[in-house]
Amino acid sequence: MIVTVSNDLAAFADLWPVLDQPGPHRAYAFQARDVLEVWLETIGAARGTLPLFVCVAHPDGTPVMLLPLGLERHCGLRFLGFLDGGVSDYNAPVMFPGSGDIEAADIGVLWANILAKLPACDVVILEKMPADVGEFKNSLQALAPVLESCSGHLIHLDPPIQGEKAAPKSTRFSDAARKRRKLAVLGEIRFVVSQTKPEIARAFEAMVRQKTRRYIDTRGVDGFERPGYRAYYRKMTERFSASGQVKVTALFSGETPIATGWGIMTRDRFYDLMPAFEAGEWARYSPGMLHLESLIAWAHLQGITTYDLGIGDELYKFRVANGRLPLFSGQYAMSAKGRAFLLLLVLRRKLAGGPVGAAWRAYKAWRLSKTD
Repeated sequence: MIVTVSNDLAAFADLWPVLDQPGPHRAYAFQARDVLEVWLETIGAARGTLPLFVCVAHPDGTPVMLLPLGLERHCGLRFLGFLDGGVSDYNAPVMFPGSGDIEAADIGVLWANILAKLPACDVVILEKMPADVGEFKNSLQALAPVLESCSGHLIHLDPPIQGEKAAPKSTRFSDAARKRRKLAVLGEIRFVVSQTKPEIARAFEAMVRQKTRRYIDTRGVDGFERPGYRAYYRKMTERFSASGQVKVTALFSGETPIATGWGIMTRDRFYDLMPAFEAGEWARYSPGMLHLESLIAWAHLQGITTYDLGIGDELYKFRVANGRLPLFSGQYAMSAKGRAFLLLLVLRRKLAGGPVGAAWRAYKAWRLSKTD
C-alpha cells in the first residue's frame, strides 16, 4: 500500500469526505473534512498542533483509509495522536471498502510504514477508538488493545411510522410526566429547535453559561477555557447551523431557557454532544431530563435511527440507551524520554487509585465546599 502524508488537509480534498457526504466511505462526524477545518482554525491553532494527514491507498490510488493525526509538544515531549483536544468523542480513521479486511499482523507493518513517513515523536497516544466505523471493522483498533473505562452510549431507533407523534416508550423517563405537570404551573413549556440567528444565538449563549457552571461544579475549572475550545463550538455553530447539521436546542419555561443542547446531525445519526441545564430552584424539575426526552422524540420523527449520547457513563444514559459503543486505547513510547513518561504515568495512576488519591480528592471537595 502507498502511504502519503501532508500537513495540508486540502491536499486530500478530492478524497476526504465532508460531513454527511454520501459515498462508499464510513466515518464519524469528528473526522469529516469540514469539521476538521474548523478544528484546525480554532483548537489546532490554539494548541500549536502540527497536523499530519495520512492517506493509505492501493497502488492505483484507490483510498483505503484516511487518518487525521497531529503532533504536539508538551513538557519537552512530542506527542502523536488523533486531532481531538477534548471535542472528539470517537477517534477513528475514515474507512473505505476493504480497509476492515486488513489482518492484525499486517496492521503492524502498515503502522510502521506510516510512522516512518511522520516526524519523530516521543509518545504515541491512541484513545477513544471504536472497534467499528459503520459496518466496517476498524482495523487500526489492533493498535489500541486496552478497553477504556468509559464507553459511548447509543439509542437505536426504529424508523417512525407515518403519523407517529411520539418516540418509543423505552426512551421516555418514568417520572417525566409528573415533572412536566409541576413545571407547567410556572409557565408554558416549550421545546425549541433553534432556526433563526437570534434563536440560535440565545440558545447557544445559554448553553455555554449552563455548561460553564456545570464544569465548575464538577471539575472546579471552566472547561471552555481549554485552548480554542470556546471558539471551536462558536465557529461550528456559525458554519453548520444554517445547513441544519449543527442543532442548538432549548427547553423553555415561559421565557427562561432551563435546559439546552448542542449536537451534530447527519442523515441517520444525531450526536448529542453538549447537554446543559439550569441548577438551583430549577433542579427539582429535572430540566435536563425533560430536554433530553423532547430531543429524542424530535430526532426520532426526523428519521434518525441512531441517537448518540456520546462518551461517558452517566447514569441517565443507562436509563434510555439500548446500545453501547466500547472504546479502546493504546500508548507507545518511541524514545527514552517517552518510556520515562509512560512509566511516570503508570505510577501516577496507581497513586490516584490509592490512599494518596483518595486524600487529594477529599481535600479538593473540602476546598470546593468552602467556596460555595
